[in-house]
Amino acid sequence: MPSGYQTLTAATQGTENFHLVCTNAAASIPADASVTVGAAPVSPPATAYRVTEGHDGILTTSNGISFPANSTPTWTVDLGAPLSYPLIAGGMVFVATANPDGSYGNRLYALNATTGATVWGRSRSRVPTSGPA
Repeated sequence: MPSGYQTLTAATQGTENFHLVCTNAAASIPADASVTVGAAPVSPPATAYRVTEGHDGILTTSNGISFPANSTPTWTVDLGAPLSYPLIAGGMVFVATANPDGSYGNRLYALNATTGATVWGRSRSRVPTSGPA
């Protein structure tokens, strides 16, 4: 009989029954256990652009496996200036840019997450500052 720790791996969904015996120098204690394995939870939609620090949508594991093997954006959009890190909520992608004409301030855009179409864009002519805490 094996001693120490033993990892039990369920290969499929369902319930498996195990008979365990815990033994030390003083006694042995038998016990029965049932383990039910269900479907893996469904991940919520991404709330940040393309999952990884490189924003390429490809996750590479510590053993070098890439998932997916390649990634292609669903859509792209040119707002005329560098973009902030996008946030995704309520079916929209929110990004900020510098003003495309180079004037002082910035613009905040809401883009349709499915199509990339601009839902709205707002200018901000001053940079917010924080006051005393």
